[in-house]
Amino acid sequence: MQTSNLQMPLSMRSGGGQVTADRPNASAAKILLIVAGLVPMMLAAWFVRTHAVNCPFWDQWKSIGVPMIHAASGQLTLNDLTFQSNEHRIFFPRLVFIGLGMMTHWDTRAEMFATLTFISLNALFLFLLARQTMPSGSWLPFLLLVPANILLFSTTQFANLLWGMQMHLLMPHPCLSGALLAAMAIRSRPAKLAVCIALTTIATFSLASGLSYWVLLIPVLMLNIPASQRRSALLVWLAAAGINAALFFHGYQAHPPTAGLFSQPLRTLSYVCGFLGSPLQYGGDWHDYQANETRQALARAIFWGAVLLLLYGVAVLQVILRWRDKALRARALPWVIFGFTCVMTAGLAASARLNEGIEQSLADRYASAAIGLPVATIYLLGVLWNTTAASTGPVRPGPWFQPFTIAVVAIITAAFINAAYEATPAIRGIVRQRLDDRDAVQFCLVAPNIPQLNFCFYDPEEAISLARQLNQQHLFVPPLVTSPDIKQIARPQPTDKLVGYFGLTAIPGTQVCHISGWAVLPHADSIPADAVLLTRVDPASGRESICIVVPPVWIARQDVVRATASPNALLSGFEYDLPASSFPPSGTLMHAWAYRLKSNSAVMLNNAAVVPDWGQK
Repeated sequence: MQTSNLQMPLSMRSGGGQVTADRPNASAAKILLIVAGLVPMMLAAWFVRTHAVNCPFWDQWKSIGVPMIHAASGQLTLNDLTFQSNEHRIFFPRLVFIGLGMMTHWDTRAEMFATLTFISLNALFLFLLARQTMPSGSWLPFLLLVPANILLFSTTQFANLLWGMQMHLLMPHPCLSGALLAAMAIRSRPAKLAVCIALTTIATFSLASGLSYWVLLIPVLMLNIPASQRRSALLVWLAAAGINAALFFHGYQAHPPTAGLFSQPLRTLSYVCGFLGSPLQYGGDWHDYQANETRQALARAIFWGAVLLLLYGVAVLQVILRWRDKALRARALPWVIFGFTCVMTAGLAASARLNEGIEQSLADRYASAAIGLPVATIYLLGVLWNTTAASTGPVRPGPWFQPFTIAVVAIITAAFINAAYEATPAIRGIVRQRLDDRDAVQFCLVAPNIPQLNFCFYDPEEAISLARQLNQQHLFVPPLVTSPDIKQIARPQPTDKLVGYFGLTAIPGTQVCHISGWAVLPHADSIPADAVLLTRVDPASGRESICIVVPPVWIARQDVVRATASPNALLSGFEYDLPASSFPPSGTLMHAWAYRLKSNSAVMLNNAAVVPDWGQK
């Protein structure tokens, strides 16, 4: 009986039916390519390490914070793990979140590294799938590993890399690639089905679009199961899909679909293209754009989305034209499905969000879902490149195809590298926002009117209540500041080092105060303070209470570098405007303090100031 080429071990497969042995120098070159492919992963790890901020944000408070409180207090229920988060049931991500939270006192940076781990697993499975779908001994899986990983680990998806909650968006990706790999590589039918069912179940209860995997994986599964066993395998698969669907939709609260999705095909297509091109719209979230910037970013995203969709379509068309070539069809189908999943996800997003406007397709969280399309296109072009003379039907695409493939890979890779560079201002902006959020959370129990808290959670009062419960369960390290008395965290002012100066100025004709100055941490090599605390002095008791928190602003101050004799102090300047209602009465004596989060301590700046007279209201 003849053994299928696809079911041979990797070392025995070849495009033309002959075994190909790697020469030592070829093996060394492939190892170098693998090392080069690991560089984007290491850069992404460095990016997360240097930019991550430990602070819950937005949906994270309720979707993760509430189960975390119940887990820490021994009151965790099944409902805590399965309740809806928007359109999704994130059962498996919540297990990861709670496990990491219990081990790290809910350090959200651990979730960001977990996200990176799932991206790495996806990259690994896709590389192994490339080796499975290309001839043994081929250089292409190794050559394509580098551009594919540049895309998969691109910092254009910074919003997901720097928000731990978004792990649930990335978790299904290795489930899909792993299921495709298992369908092709595992020879035992029971083991093949078990692995694919397990991975698809995880995807279903991580992201709503994971439900579609039960349908999309059927062709690859059936193609890699002997014809005599397909019927029973299909029944098992459909039974598992039915059980998952029943569990998913039990008590499900569906969001109303967008009206006019099909009656306005141009708007829908524009949204889909904007979604698919969102990683290349040069960073930022559409909420932060001015009208003109939004139009420009949307035009770029739609252009790149249309280009990526067209290139994927060209590759799929080449497969369709050679559909009678069974070997090519079997090798190409996993990549067609992987790319189609991205297009389908864009369509599902349009069905739920198009009523918010086409601009909503620029939401920065969509970048990770869109990246899979060009990655699938690159690997699919590699499969077509390796079409062999042993195939039936047309041998290979025309002479234009190989230069076309090289150009496509080069252009897509260059576009992503450029987009990552152009996203730098947006990355700085999101890091600054997270630092503001962190300061707001750290002092929310003693200064609940901090403006930044409005950006951290849509209901500041609920955030404060949850923060108090999380703090009581020791899920914040360092613990939140619970007393307005500055003495609780004050450290002595050094006599041999400057800490900083500040001033309060009433802006003429307004009820606004301008706060400015600089602050460093004298016990930490004069690095900029994590925040500046303003305290009011009670003239009767002399007690000082925290009343205002100024987040870091990072204004360059060369004069401070000279005064402190420390280059670390360069970005120690701060400026902030607050309404008069945030301050105590005019004439009140105030001090400012340089706050350090790591030690939960504060050191007084070198001067005092008096609340200015606001004049006539």
